[in-house]
Amino acid sequence: MVAQYLGATAGHRLISLTLVAAGSLVPEPAWPIWDKRVAAVRSGGLITQVPIVYPAWFSGAVDQGLLDLAESMILATTVAGFTGAVAAIKGHDARSLLPQVETPTLVIAGANDAAVPPEAVRATAALIPGAAFEVVTGAAHQVAMQHPVAFADRLCRHIAGAPR
Repeated sequence: MVAQYLGATAGHRLISLTLVAAGSLVPEPAWPIWDKRVAAVRSGGLITQVPIVYPAWFSGAVDQGLLDLAESMILATTVAGFTGAVAAIKGHDARSLLPQVETPTLVIAGANDAAVPPEAVRATAALIPGAAFEVVTGAAHQVAMQHPVAFADRLCRHIAGAPR
């Protein structure tokens, strides 16, 4: 979300822009899901999010070390940080900003992302003039964590093609 805003308002500071698993808005019908997650965190702590995010963040066989890393990231978040992030997520609507992006942009989706499905990520790319759109097969929301080689390949090819 921050990168979308940065690309639209300060693109002159960027050589390139890459958005990963990024939707241009969170539709209002999804807000109750986020409200339930906030309520769960307030009553039971961040540990309540671990079983929720694993299926959204990852797909297929996942190394236990990667799951442990994800859990430590979740548990390192404060309740205030989580609730603040949810408020930002619910208020996110960059549809009017994205057509202003002039920076060479790559938008990457995870083929199995249930949190921000590839169609929503493709719609984000369609709002950015000249943006490239790519899908990483076998990835869910945490594209770079679960498929770092495929992610890095796409990112490096994009950066190599960006004007200097």
